[in-house]
Amino acid sequence: MHHSYLRLLALGPFSKTTTRLGSLGCWIFALAGCPGGGVTTTEGGDPTDSDGGSTSLSSSTSGGASATAEPTGSSTAGVSTTSTTTEGDPTAGTTTEGVSITGTTTEGVSTDTTTDGTTTDGTTTTDGTTTTDGTTTTDGTTTTDGTTTDGESVVRAVKLGRLIDPLDGSVLEPAIVIVHDDRVVAIETDEAQIPPGAEIIDWSAYSGVPGLVDAHTHFSYQTDDAPGTDPWSRRWYLVNNEPAVVDTLARQAAEKTVKLGVTTAIDKGAGVGTPILSKMRDDSAAGKLVGPRIYTAGRGISGPVPSIQHIKDRIQQNVAEGADLIKLYADSCSDDTLTCTPNFTFEQLKAAVDEAHLHGKPIAIHAYHADTAKLVIMAGPDAMEHPEGLDAVDFMDMIALGITYVPTIDHNRYYRDNLDYFKYDPGMKAEFDEYIALNLATTNLAHLAGVKIAMGSDAVFTGFGENKGELEWFIDAGMTPLEALRAATIHGAESIGVDDEVGRVAVGYFADIVAVDGDPLTDIDVLLHKVHGVMKGGELVLP
Repeated sequence: MHHSYLRLLALGPFSKTTTRLGSLGCWIFALAGCPGGGVTTTEGGDPTDSDGGSTSLSSSTSGGASATAEPTGSSTAGVSTTSTTTEGDPTAGTTTEGVSITGTTTEGVSTDTTTDGTTTDGTTTTDGTTTTDGTTTTDGTTTTDGTTTDGESVVRAVKLGRLIDPLDGSVLEPAIVIVHDDRVVAIETDEAQIPPGAEIIDWSAYSGVPGLVDAHTHFSYQTDDAPGTDPWSRRWYLVNNEPAVVDTLARQAAEKTVKLGVTTAIDKGAGVGTPILSKMRDDSAAGKLVGPRIYTAGRGISGPVPSIQHIKDRIQQNVAEGADLIKLYADSCSDDTLTCTPNFTFEQLKAAVDEAHLHGKPIAIHAYHADTAKLVIMAGPDAMEHPEGLDAVDFMDMIALGITYVPTIDHNRYYRDNLDYFKYDPGMKAEFDEYIALNLATTNLAHLAGVKIAMGSDAVFTGFGENKGELEWFIDAGMTPLEALRAATIHGAESIGVDDEVGRVAVGYFADIVAVDGDPLTDIDVLLHKVHGVMKGGELVLP
C-alpha cells in the first residue's frame, strides 16, 4: 500500500496556479521528445500525421453487436431456454436475469433433462457433467468438443465457487456460467442445468469476477533494448524501426495484459502505430491475437491548430480510419519550465466534443493542469484523463455531465521507480512523489463527491504487465474493494458506451470471466496477485 501519501488526502482543493510536473512532459504523449524537453508538438505528437497523409484503415470494430437472451422457450444458440418464476432464488436454478437452461436442442428439437438426470432421449447425465455420448469428464476441465450437431457452435459451462457482480456487489454462490461462443447465455446454480455436451471449465474453488477494463493504454508505444538507447531517445515511438518490431512488441504487451485478467483495453492514442493497433484490434476480435478486446482512438489530436474546421477534419479523418473513439490532448507539458500549456481554446474543445458525438464516437480528453481541465469539463467529453487540483464545483459539473475521471495514478509510480531505465535525473524522484500525492488526493476528493472513476494504467513501453496497479491506489484513495472493482470494470465500459456488453458477467454480455483465489470484496490483493484463470470472449487465455 502507498500509505505515505495518505497525509495529503485531508487537503482541500488545490491551487489553480501552474502545476509543477517535473518530467511529466516526457510521458505526456503530445510532446516531441525527452528528457531534454521543452518541445511541444502539433498534430498529436505524430510527425507523419499530416492532413491527408494517413493510411486508410477498415472501420470495423472489435465490439460486435450486443446480444440478448432469447424469449422464454426459444432456442438460444443451440440451447433451449425457459424463464424461471422465482426471482433471485438460487435454489430454483435462476440467474440474475431470470433465465434458466433446461436442455439442449438437436436440429431445433428440445431434449429437456429430467429430475433423475435422464434426458428424454435416454442419455444419462448422472452428475450434470456426462455428455450426450456418455463421455464423462475426469478432471472437470474437458469433455467432448462442446460443439452442437452442426459442428460450428461451442457451448461451455464455467463452474465458479462464487460469482460477484460489481454493479451492486451481489454474490451468487455457487455459480455456473453457460457460454455460447463468445457470449453468456445463462447463469445457473444447479449442475443439472448444464447442457449435455458442454465443455466444463471447473473453477469451482475460485471466485469469479468480470474481465477487467484498462481504460487508458498505448500498446504501440514500444521501445527495444538496442545498446546505447533509452525509450525517449527512440523518438516518435520507434517510427525509425521496422513496423514489424513495433508489431511484435505491441503483441507481446497485449498478451501480458490479458493474462492479468484485463480482457478489454481502451487504447488512447497510437500515433504512427495506428495501422498496427487497428490490425491488432481486428485480430483480437477474430481470435487471432492473444490479447484483450481493443478499442482504439487511432491518432491522438494535439495543437495548437489554426481553426475549428481543422479539428473537425482531423476527427473525420480518424473516424474514416476506423477509430472507435476520439482522443484529444488539451495541454502539453515541458521538462525545462515545469509548466503546462493549453493547446486549445474552449470553443475548440467544445467543437471537438460535438464533432465526435456527431459521428457517434465517445471522446476522451487529456488534461494535466487544473485550469485546462476546467475548460475540458465545460466542453463535456465522455472521459477526462490525468488531472489533479480539481475542486468541488468541478466534481459536481463532471457528475452532471456524465464525465468519467481516469486519474492514471500508477503510471507516475512506474516512471518514478524506473528513473535509471528512462535516464532521468535522480532528483526527479521528488517531482514524481509530489505529483503522485496531488493526483491521489484529487482522486480521493472526486470519489467522495461521487464522480465516476475508471481504472487506466497509461501503460507504455515495459509498463504492460503492471496494468492493475491502479487498484491499490484506489484503495488508498478511499474506495472499498467493491468500488475499486466497479472502477476497473463497469466504469471503464461506460466511458465508451459499451457497458451493455462489457464489464459484467451477465446474459448477453461477452463471456469475459476472471477466476481469483480468495475474496476480492475483502482483499484487493486477490485481484492484483491471485489470478487463477482468464476467459475472454468465451476462450481460455489462462491457464
